[in-house]
This record gives sequence, structure tokens and C-alpha cells, in this order.
Amino acid sequence: MIRNERLAATIDGNFVVFLIGLRINKPWLVHKWLPVLGAMPRMINELQRHPEMGFLHAESWLGRTAIMVQYWRSIEQLQAYAHDRTAAHLPAWRRFNRAVGTDGSVGIWHETYLAAAGSYESIYVNMPPFGLGRAGQLVRASGSMQTAASRMDFGGSHLVQRGHGSGRTSLPMCAMLGSFTRAATRICVHSDAQLRCSFPCLEHTMEPTKVGIREFRAGLAEYIAADKPVAVTRHGQTVGYFIPTHAQAEADMAALQQVWEQLDHLLAAQGVDVEEVAAEFKAARAADASGHRPGRKRV
Repeated sequence: MIRNERLAATIDGNFVVFLIGLRINKPWLVHKWLPVLGAMPRMINELQRHPEMGFLHAESWLGRTAIMVQYWRSIEQLQAYAHDRTAAHLPAWRRFNRAVGTDGSVGIWHETYLAAAGSYESIYVNMPPFGLGRAGQLVRASGSMQTAASRMDFGGSHLVQRGHGSGRTSLPMCAMLGSFTRAATRICVHSDAQLRCSFPCLEHTMEPTKVGIREFRAGLAEYIAADKPVAVTRHGQTVGYFIPTHAQAEADMAALQQVWEQLDHLLAAQGVDVEEVAAEFKAARAADASGHRPGRKRV
């Protein structure tokens, strides 16, 4: 069914794109190329009957040079199928070597690509579900998925990565920034695109929306009003997180007001003047800087 809209594909985790095909070099030698061409449908039927093998989907085009694009869950499953003595591939490969080998009548080829979050993007306009969109799922290519750069940044990136050779999880530096308009914001800045922020606001499992820096700047008002965290990226690498906390702003202000009122009552009960406390604190800071601590007034 044709879908009259802009769509993009997304898939959980890493996956494999496997291109495979043949070229009919000598069309008159039908007995050479027809068995090769007919072997692939049998393999696809087998793989579709056994989803545990890791095959996700395939698209194909016929011509003098035929091509099939396959999507697999992992390289290990692809290689396991290729060497499985009980599956259809290995006997077909042996038949090709016996009947054709390197006689030049039929060419065969394949290419294998490993893909991970942040390393791919797609767009489908006025298309039926197709390609990666069928291997994974289709989402609307609008908002934070409008441009190729922002779609490249999207895709369920793994936010946890082990330190190289250390066996430990690398941790980012976190910083509190001020506020944009009335919304308090938190930005987590780190040097590795595959980290989970140790800042408490990102300890939950909510997946952030990934946008490029330009898209983030252009849509700042929208992201401030949203309830979802945003992973800000540059050249496909996450450089920080934007966490809108407007939903808690009123409660936070009420709590701060209550604390301030309690502090006022406490100081008044002890006969302490706020200005005096501020002056003493300033003097203590200066004394710390000079290495001399004056006596403190007990409250």
C-alpha cells in the first residue's frame, strides 16, 4: 500500500546489510546461469520459515546484473547460515563451483556492511513499506527527523559503552546551566557519543530525541515545551543532553519558598540578622583564601 507521506526507517540495535547478486556474462548459456538464479528463492523461503536464523527482510531486482539487498540481525547469524551444512546455501555454493567455477559464464558477488545507530539514515516518500522500513519500522520524517543529518543522528543509539581496555563504564562530565525563559534546564556534556549520563535526570530509560545542533537551535522553543529529553549531536556524535524540567518548575518554586520561610523563622528565633550572616560568610571566604580562619559566631 502506498503511503502518501514522508517516512524514515528505524531499527533497534545493530544490524547487517548484505548485498548479493549475479551477472549473466554469456546469456546463451542458459544451463549455466538459470540454476544460479533459481537458487536464491529457495534460500529466502528457508530463511523466512526460520526467523531464528536472523534474516529480517530482502528486496531484489532482476536484469543482466541481478541484485538483492538483505537485512540481517547480526553478522554472526549471517555467517552461521552461510556455513550451515543442513541449510540450502552451502549445497548451492558447491554446485556453482562444480558447474561454473571461474569459467566466466556467470559472475556472482556480494558485499557486507555492519550498521549501528548513528551510521545510517533513510527517507521514503509516496512509497509502500520498503527496504529497511520493512526490516525495522517506519516513523514520520518530520520535526526532529526532517533532515538527513537529523535522521542520521536518530536510531536508538546505545548510550552505554565500556572504556577501551579498562572494563569500566566511562562517565561524562555534567553541568547545571541556568534557565531558558521560565524553564529550568540541565545540560549533560561529554566527550563520547555512546555514554549513559550519570546525571540523575538520565537514569531513567526514556529514550532521548536526537537532533543536530542546528535543528536544536532552530526548534529550541519546541524542545523547551516538550517533556522528552533531547540528545544534541554534531556530525553524528552526541555532544550533550537538554533536559526540560518545566513540568516541575511550579513545584520546585513552591518548595524553595517553603524552605526560605522556614529559614526566616529559624534566624528570627535565634536573633540572627541575615545581613550579619552574609557579612560573616564573606569574611570566612576571604579568610579561607588567605589561610587564616577567624573565630565564628555561634548561633
